[in-house]
Amino acid sequence: MNLYNTFIQDTESMLGAPKQKWAYAERDAWNDLGESELVLMRDAAFELGGGSYHAPVQRVEDFLKGVKSQQLGEVTPTIGPAYTLSDLNTALPREVCLSMKQAITEMGRKLRGFDHPDAVLTGVETRSSSPVRIMRNSETLESVGMRGLYPCGEGAGYAGGIISAAVDGIKCAEMVIQKSK
Repeated sequence: MNLYNTFIQDTESMLGAPKQKWAYAERDAWNDLGESELVLMRDAAFELGGGSYHAPVQRVEDFLKGVKSQQLGEVTPTIGPAYTLSDLNTALPREVCLSMKQAITEMGRKLRGFDHPDAVLTGVETRSSSPVRIMRNSETLESVGMRGLYPCGEGAGYAGGIISAAVDGIKCAEMVIQKSK
C-alpha cells in the first residue's frame, strides 16, 4: 500500500493538485456483497445496455451531472449501432464515479477536448492514452525514481494500445524475472 500511496503522491506532484475535489463519503460506497466488483459492474453494464449486448453509453456532461443521457450531441459512439443511452453512475461504485469525475475534469485541463460535454463514455472502459510518462531506466526498465517499480503499458506512457501494452508488459515481466534470478 505504501508503494501505491507513494506512486499517487508522485503523480499528483507531477500533474499538480486537483482543482476540484468531488465529495465522497465512504458510507456511500458499494457494500461488499461477497462477489467481485468487476462482475457486479459487468452485470450492471449489461442491464444498462438493455440486456441485449448493447453497450451503455453516456455523454460526459451528463455523467458529470449524474443524469441519464437522453440524446447524443456532436460526438457519436464508435461502437456502432449497438448502444443504449444510459447513466453510467448506476453501473459503477460511487467512489469510482467520483474519481472518474475528478480525473475527467483534471484531464480536460491538460488534454484539450478530453472533457468535451458531448464526448462519449462507453460501458466501463476508456479510450485514451496517457499524457504522462513515468521515467524508467532504458536497460532495466525499472523506474528511475523508485526501485522495484516497473512502469509499463499505456498508463505509464509506454504504449498506445492493447497490443503494444501487452508487449511492454511482457518485456517488463521478463526484466523482473531476470532480476529475481
